[in-house]
Amino acid sequence: MSERKWGGRRLGAGRKATGRTKEQVMLTLNVYAAQELRTRAKHCGLSVSDFVTRFLNLNSLPENLTGGQRLSAL
Repeated sequence: MSERKWGGRRLGAGRKATGRTKEQVMLTLNVYAAQELRTRAKHCGLSVSDFVTRFLNLNSLPENLTGGQRLSAL
């Protein structure tokens, strides 16, 4: 049997980091709640994302919630 020389981990392979610091989150809301969320965000002059972040006070969270500690799986 011949040994294959392709595939696997290689130095410099793969997609390069984009530097993005945001992540998408999907919510499932009923039609009324979704429309109300958009309306309230627009009334405040914010995007829905910024409105939720501000309303839940998420902009005051530290960058590293674990303090550099790796969390074990439950």
